[in-house]
Amino acid sequence: MLFGTLFSSLVLSAATLVSAQTDLSSFVEVANLPYRFQLAALNTTLPNANNTGAPLTLGAGGATGGINLYTSSTWNSFPYNSHNQSALVNNALRAFDRLDDRWDLNGTTVQGGDSLTWIMSLMYGAPQEKNAVYSAFVPQNAVDFGRHADGTNEPYPLLAVNNRTDLWSLCPDSFARPQTRLRYNVSAAGESPYNFDPNQCYSVTVNLVSVEALNIFA
Repeated sequence: MLFGTLFSSLVLSAATLVSAQTDLSSFVEVANLPYRFQLAALNTTLPNANNTGAPLTLGAGGATGGINLYTSSTWNSFPYNSHNQSALVNNALRAFDRLDDRWDLNGTTVQGGDSLTWIMSLMYGAPQEKNAVYSAFVPQNAVDFGRHADGTNEPYPLLAVNNRTDLWSLCPDSFARPQTRLRYNVSAAGESPYNFDPNQCYSVTVNLVSVEALNIFA
């Protein structure tokens, strides 16, 4: 609940609207971040209430054959969070259980129109080398890789797939009990994907907000 409370207070109490446009010429790409973080989506076409973005949690993605799936969804559409810390290690994403701090989820590779999906399985592995498509773009002069623990106002690191930070969108589901999911490159999903309407999506960048940084807003 702390995760939602902190982020909700940011969104509801912010008085200034900020732009999400980012010039990557002053950023450097890295394969690892030396701290854990949470994901937040910043709208690139409309004003945002703050420079952190809408909090993303791990929403229900289904289960089959010994595999549990989760997708990155907005906290507003799925206000639960069993895994509130993630990590970037050797270009792969990991998530950790909130209760016992176990690393038990791996981010999977995304194709055009896919949601950012995470896999948990006691029967099958999700080899990290097969899902090592992620990276972070960090401000060149950032203190401690943009950790923000000292209260700095520098830009947050941005999540990239295949070296691109600008192909993320938030899209509401087109079926019952919808979640608003983070999707990659929706323009490549075809004209009529069965589970969402591309016309209802909006472009975002994904901030990597360190766990320590959240404390400065408490």
